[in-house]
Amino acid sequence: SIEAADTARNILLLREDHRQTIADQLGRSGANGFRIIEHLYRQPYISVGEVQDIIGATFSTANNLVAQLVKHGILHEATGHKRNRRFLYRDYVELFDKAV
Repeated sequence: SIEAADTARNILLLREDHRQTIADQLGRSGANGFRIIEHLYRQPYISVGEVQDIIGATFSTANNLVAQLVKHGILHEATGHKRNRRFLYRDYVELFDKAV
């Protein structure tokens, strides 16, 4: 139970750290960044198309938001492909790997 409490505490710390990064770095895109970060806690893998659906924007806008989240270390490209890329909220997933 101590490990579960530590994991929960680390999730909250990570969430607040990434929310602060979004607030500080994304400017006008911050509101959409917050929507994506909340989605990532339910589903830590995401594509640009899914981002597009979540924020209700063009592919270009969604792609730019994903690029900003990658630039600031929140998302990490997971496929190695140029098309049909998937992105991972790696810092979140790793919290569970450490707990095992």
